[in-house]
Amino acid sequence: ATSIDGIDPKRRAAVRSVVRRVRRDLARLGTSPDEFGLIHADLHLGNVVVDRGVARPIDFDDCGFGWLAFEWAVTMTWSLGHPKAERAKAAWLAGYESVRPMPEAQREAFDLMALARTVTMLGWCASRADHARIRARLPLQAKAVVQRGEAYRAGVPQTQVPFPRSA
Repeated sequence: ATSIDGIDPKRRAAVRSVVRRVRRDLARLGTSPDEFGLIHADLHLGNVVVDRGVARPIDFDDCGFGWLAFEWAVTMTWSLGHPKAERAKAAWLAGYESVRPMPEAQREAFDLMALARTVTMLGWCASRADHARIRARLPLQAKAVVQRGEAYRAGVPQTQVPFPRSA
């Protein structure tokens, strides 16, 4: 179990509202093999090493079954809000589709998955709140969840929502 006790009650309520919406919208997605399957679920530059010129993923502890678009969103998490985020998103998709097509439903789910990743990062912080540096990050991560949740509800692409600089 995790706790978000380090977050003021008003923001905590807003976070819970975003989490309910994410759960509801995720429940509407398909789980056919072309949309849902084995994913790394934490594939970002910190979990890739280059060995003799070949990029190799590491750190498979989050690996499991999930939506393909979640993997896409994870790789984009720290690029969201950057002026070139849309370009990076398109480049990722082009690279992915050079191997396998991305189903349209998964393309459309990108913003939901980017928001879901932001929520999972809040859970990661909350589950490690016994570490002072991570606990200090809780209010900022909660603010990101709320801001991205509001943008998602308003139809603003997640690529346009930067991570907040202060809580």
